[in-house]
Amino acid sequence: MKYLTEREQIATAMNFGKYPVLYIDLDDRHYEDSDYAKGFPVKVAWDRPAYPGMTTRGELYIENGRYGIGNDAACLHKEFGRSDIIEDARWAMTQTIHTGQVVILIEDHSKTRECKVRVMKVADKLDVHCSTCTYLVDVEEDFEV
Repeated sequence: MKYLTEREQIATAMNFGKYPVLYIDLDDRHYEDSDYAKGFPVKVAWDRPAYPGMTTRGELYIENGRYGIGNDAACLHKEFGRSDIIEDARWAMTQTIHTGQVVILIEDHSKTRECKVRVMKVADKLDVHCSTCTYLVDVEEDFEV
């Protein structure tokens, strides 16, 4: 596991747009006796020539100690209005990640007001039709930010 601890390291990793920054509050547990928690929304690029610019919408989550990106279900409907525009705006401002890409993960503990900054990588495998479309994996300890 690679954690950033120095102020300059953290600022460089988070503020120059080189790495997407993801967030999860590990104290915001959804089920008793479970480590399951959801983080911020994220888009995962398909990176397929036949579908340029296509992304899957989902949310970062942790379950059984493993970080994943949950695939958001889509629903088409006839009407299009204000709520659709607001939702599209929210998603337009969401981080987009690519398979194999290094990301910065903020592991927050809101109850104790402590957080860690972790360097991870999006797994090389992507399945846009699965409820978990991809996972986050650790980078090598000697990875340079």
